[in-house]
Amino acid sequence: MLCISHAMDVITDAEFLLLYEESKSDNLDFPYQEYPTFSLPDKSRADCTANFRVEKHHITRLEDALQIPAIIKCDQGTVFPNEHLSPEQGRNVLDKIAST
Repeated sequence: MLCISHAMDVITDAEFLLLYEESKSDNLDFPYQEYPTFSLPDKSRADCTANFRVEKHHITRLEDALQIPAIIKCDQGTVFPNEHLSPEQGRNVLDKIAST
């Protein structure tokens, strides 16, 4: 829209430069699709300590203490099971998700 306004002479060069600089995102563009899928079981003890500041075997204790639910629902509508469930619990959760 900004470029169109400039091309149609709705805004001046100075206005375009000012608005362009102000509208640029400060967030870096990370190619997230090129990173491997996150998997806690595949993380080493050292990786867990370095990335999460928690020992790997303490993560399940944190999960209990923080009362992380079996089904996690995001604001935008994504629903997925907690990965620390047993396979049977995971199937039950997926069945509940499919029935909703």
